[in-house]
Amino acid sequence: MFTTYHVSVAFSALLALLCLRVLLHDPRRIQNQVFFAIGLAVAVFTGSIYLSFLYPERPDITTPLNRISVIFTAIVTSLLLYFSLVFPTVHVRRKRLAPVLILAPALGILLLGLLDDLFVARMVVHEEAGGLVMDRQTGPLYRFLYAPLVMFNIGGAIVGFVIQYRRSTTHIERKQLAYTAIGMAGGGVAATITCIVLPLLGYPEFYVMGPAIGTPVFILVMVYNFLTFKAMDVDQLLSTSVLWVLSLCVSALPFGLVTYVLLRNTERFTVVTGTLFMLLGLGFVYGYQNLVQPAINRRLKRKVHDYRRLIQRFNLRILKLTKLQDLLTSVTDLLTETLQPRSISFLLQGVGRGEYTIISDARDLQRQGSLTLSTDRTRYIVENAEVLEREQLEMNPVYAPEIREAGKRYLKAFDAEVSVPLVFEGRLIGAINLGPRQKGYYGRIEIEFLDNLRTGMNVALSNSMLLKDIENINTAYERFVPREMLSFLGAESIVDVGLGDHTEVEMTVLFADIRAFTELSEEMTPDENFRFINAYLHHIGPVARRHNGFIDKYIGDAVMALFPSGPDDAIRAAREMMRVLRDFNVEEARAKPIDIGIGIHTGVLMLGTIGEARRMEATVIADAVNLASRLEGLTRTYGVHIITSEQALAGVADPSAYPHRHLGTVQVKGKRRAVEIYEILVEDEAPSFTEAP
Repeated sequence: MFTTYHVSVAFSALLALLCLRVLLHDPRRIQNQVFFAIGLAVAVFTGSIYLSFLYPERPDITTPLNRISVIFTAIVTSLLLYFSLVFPTVHVRRKRLAPVLILAPALGILLLGLLDDLFVARMVVHEEAGGLVMDRQTGPLYRFLYAPLVMFNIGGAIVGFVIQYRRSTTHIERKQLAYTAIGMAGGGVAATITCIVLPLLGYPEFYVMGPAIGTPVFILVMVYNFLTFKAMDVDQLLSTSVLWVLSLCVSALPFGLVTYVLLRNTERFTVVTGTLFMLLGLGFVYGYQNLVQPAINRRLKRKVHDYRRLIQRFNLRILKLTKLQDLLTSVTDLLTETLQPRSISFLLQGVGRGEYTIISDARDLQRQGSLTLSTDRTRYIVENAEVLEREQLEMNPVYAPEIREAGKRYLKAFDAEVSVPLVFEGRLIGAINLGPRQKGYYGRIEIEFLDNLRTGMNVALSNSMLLKDIENINTAYERFVPREMLSFLGAESIVDVGLGDHTEVEMTVLFADIRAFTELSEEMTPDENFRFINAYLHHIGPVARRHNGFIDKYIGDAVMALFPSGPDDAIRAAREMMRVLRDFNVEEARAKPIDIGIGIHTGVLMLGTIGEARRMEATVIADAVNLASRLEGLTRTYGVHIITSEQALAGVADPSAYPHRHLGTVQVKGKRRAVEIYEILVEDEAPSFTEAP
């Protein structure tokens, strides 16, 4: 006849298969090997008990089966004691000797139990009060050797796990040990009490309850523990279980109560009152499901909902951020508010292949370092894009040894516990590195929060870095094409400029050139020439920008600058150039100081692009440019430093603010009309004048 004991025997085999699943998950781990041995021994231990109840009144079968159960109980508890020394990390020096010493007493019991009736003399199952009860006669060594050994092993295992918990340094280890404690309480302790303690006290009817309840709890919890390193935190597991059990009870009890009352009191109810009574029970359940349970669920999972709300709010906000610094600052503020890490740093993709920039302070992008990652390493991160935890690297066998070591070195370099890789379109664009939390550990809910945060961060950071690259490109192009030139052409960046774009505008042109530079350059090597010119222009070039002008071009040693605001800026810049030149000559300590001439003229210019499709140049074309260049050449003729045209001097707000002297009227080459020219004196410079030939 089929009974629940047939199912129980099959369930024992299922437990062994679950432990085999753990072993196959990673056969190399000693923890998995020992746990499989425990599962196999448990299957034999529980299976022999359940088989005994399939043969009532057959002591010739049930007695050997019970002896096997006793023997494997001792083996299970011995393995459990050894398990407490190697799970979750190994704390025994002699891995081969320790199990032999621990299992030796159990193996002795195995031999004694098979040879004689020293532990179980006779065991028979018979019916009593409508059920099956075990009647067992124990041997002389059961009470004084077997029972103390089993309880010693169970107690030793509990002490071992407590010591492991106190020594553990990672959150995952403590989390796994907490699971183990749940399994021990539900499995080992329950089985010991029902199979040994209670029968010794005269209550054999509880014998079968220990294996039926405790052992499956222990095996299932530990299998879940092994296979789910990234399981939810224990407090979440317990809170979810409490909610589920509470909902089941509140939903089932009213229906059961209503049904019981109606069946026992049929004569007291009419159709109407019976229906109302049933609706009352249904209303109670409905009220709980719609009012009470959601409130309890929100309270138990408050952090989950808070994190979801924060991610939604953050994703909406970052869509409006375009600057990289604003984005990094926003991320820093969010993580500081929610997780409170001791440190936050960013790794951002650099210009070169495999080069990354380290940002240690989101509010100060100047505090940077650099790091180079190999292609293999970045490819692995891209292919396995997930939040990287130090604890996972140390304990999870899914990581290959070389990846584990590389990841640990990376986290150590940043003093980080967690790293969030940012991958976009198949490439690693950066990472967020979080140091240890100020309080507690990073729980599973926090890791899930970071993982959900990655999606929005990937897109936002990629867009921000793209805009940053465009800004860098524009900044680089500004060294060749001034931003002011683009502005006059109505362009935001160099890519908006086309061949032939031009505009007409009135500006003041300034030419500055070194006198007798050809003779000077003949005395220097090409390398010395370049270093000298760059040193000179390093001093002269910024002067134009300080006076609202910009450099249009460098022509060898000559400088051509444009001043959109008028000649006042150009004249002030020219006078400062002469002062800067004196300082430059002092710094260089040259035997023969250099001298320059400066010409200034105001007129209408054509500003635009010239060239062809493959090679263009932004420049100015106008007679005013040629005249300014001619005036600079006249400084040699008149022996002065700065010459300005009448048009430029007439355009200043107050000509008396600049000491000047009329030089005369000249017919400049290429001009039909004569030009009135003036010398602009530099501060503390005596007037000088040479008659024109």
